[in-house]
Amino acid sequence: METGVSGRTAVLSGAAKPSGLGYAFSEGLAREGVNIVIADIEDGSESAAALRRLGVKAQFVRCNVADEADVSALAAEVGREFGGCDILIHCASPFPTHHLDDMEFAEWKLVTSVNLDGMFLLAHAFLPGMKERGWGRIIPISSTTYHAGLGGRTHYVAAKAGLIGLTRSLAREVGDYGVTVNALAPGLVRTQGAADSHVADPVYSGEDPYSIIREQQCIRQSLLPANLVGPLLFLASDQSAYVTGQTLLVDAGWQHVG
Repeated sequence: METGVSGRTAVLSGAAKPSGLGYAFSEGLAREGVNIVIADIEDGSESAAALRRLGVKAQFVRCNVADEADVSALAAEVGREFGGCDILIHCASPFPTHHLDDMEFAEWKLVTSVNLDGMFLLAHAFLPGMKERGWGRIIPISSTTYHAGLGGRTHYVAAKAGLIGLTRSLAREVGDYGVTVNALAPGLVRTQGAADSHVADPVYSGEDPYSIIREQQCIRQSLLPANLVGPLLFLASDQSAYVTGQTLLVDAGWQHVG
């Protein structure tokens, strides 16, 4: 199936770790001929080098997406080296676990600022170029925890819900410019980052969250990053040109009710 994305440029936040969801998206796009910019506070140089071996241009730019100056510098670099961003995917998202009465305000601000402020700043920086070129895809990575109302992560769930609201409203503003905005909401994906966050998880009290959630899914298999790549490619492609303002849940049927 022709995706129409070959030769375009994607900017992905939070895609430095080879074991993470963001990198899986980067690799999937690169295999479709998309040039990649990894924006992360962690070193993504080796990840970018691995993507270049797939035959595309790929670059790592150190960037705190919650910092306006960093995002402005990122946009300038992408403009110089790639001519702009066509596909914007916001994956960066800290995942600490505390009940609200144990949560410091600094932790609340970290999670909400990276998710929501980061999405605002990235869209604000790259949307004008998309509108000028008459084509763009903006894909915030939300979470099915919004639908589940998962305890122990009120900051995370609230921020992911905010991304869905941003998706719905921004889609109304940019539809006439050939730009679509759709959120992708994964279930619990087996990544190293997710596994590390569950070590002191107050919700599951030492039990394996993958086993618990797997039993609540229609498809009783744990999600892997590769399971999200196909849906992401659809939202990034010409195949989804008339899909906008939507949230696509990819959670093996965990939240299929309601």
